[in-house]
Amino acid sequence: MEAERNNLVASVKLAADLRQHEIAWRLALALWDLFQLRRYWDDWIATHEIGVASAREVGNEEAEALLLTKLANAYHRFDQSDRSIECLRTALPIFERTGDLTGDAGACTNLGLAYMRSDGPAAAEPWLHRAVAKSREFGVPINIANAVANLGWLYNEWGKFDRALPYSEEASRDLARLR
Repeated sequence: MEAERNNLVASVKLAADLRQHEIAWRLALALWDLFQLRRYWDDWIATHEIGVASAREVGNEEAEALLLTKLANAYHRFDQSDRSIECLRTALPIFERTGDLTGDAGACTNLGLAYMRSDGPAAAEPWLHRAVAKSREFGVPINIANAVANLGWLYNEWGKFDRALPYSEEASRDLARLR
């Protein structure tokens, strides 16, 4: 895939231009691993913006929400918290409507992290608490441990060490059990 990256990126645009939206969003999604691993931020953003628009064209809300979440991650890594938050706030109601608890919890986590960067701990706190609650609801141990660890990290960064400690200890115990 690496050797054909430029052609694959062009193919996403071409598919959308030819109104082959199903192909466009699927190809954008398939390229995500490469872009994340190799840190091709510009390609990630360009293809996923097309992917979101294409998923909307074919009325595939699940694909739209998934692509929005991945696009939000690229914006976050590109230090564009406002755009990241916008994507996640658009994806979240879709996850709720479709009953995707994993997507819902992930979007809440990412909103918490984006708000931590843009507005500080007070803005991030409710989102990270919601991520923990949603993660516990769907019950995947690694997701629960990561959500709890994020909450511990938030309180540590905030200087609320008495609140950070129980979350950090819980996450540590849970992660140790998963080894």
